[in-house]
Amino acid sequence: MPVALAAPLQDREAFLKVHNIARAAVGVGPLQWSDKLAAHAQEWANHLAHSGKFEHRPNNRYGENLAAFTAAESPEYAARLWLEERNDYHGERIDGRNFHKFGHYTQMIWRRTTHVGYGVARMRNSTWIVVANYEPAGNVVGERP
Repeated sequence: MPVALAAPLQDREAFLKVHNIARAAVGVGPLQWSDKLAAHAQEWANHLAHSGKFEHRPNNRYGENLAAFTAAESPEYAARLWLEERNDYHGERIDGRNFHKFGHYTQMIWRRTTHVGYGVARMRNSTWIVVANYEPAGNVVGERP
């Protein structure tokens, strides 16, 4: 059976810190934690762990970042993986051809996004899944973060 983890305060703070340092570096205000978004993300992480699939939630009203890894890393690790995409982003507008290279990063720094929450679950094969939801959603086609 998949394992779901609650978000300990120190993990939430570390996760937010990665985001907010990245946001400050580009002149964007900090994100705040949302229990509502965390619950939504946890529900999807549980679904993915149970189904064995790794895919975005269809018709999600929130922005969403996903990560999967086999080591028992923290959600902060997932945020650092997403942050690495900043090297591929050079200020261009988001379009259907380019956001896959840096969409995790641009969602992290999206100017209008104000809140984030995450969920974590472990699949039967011991892969850990982190789902983060963002509100308002970013990566709007035709716009820049």
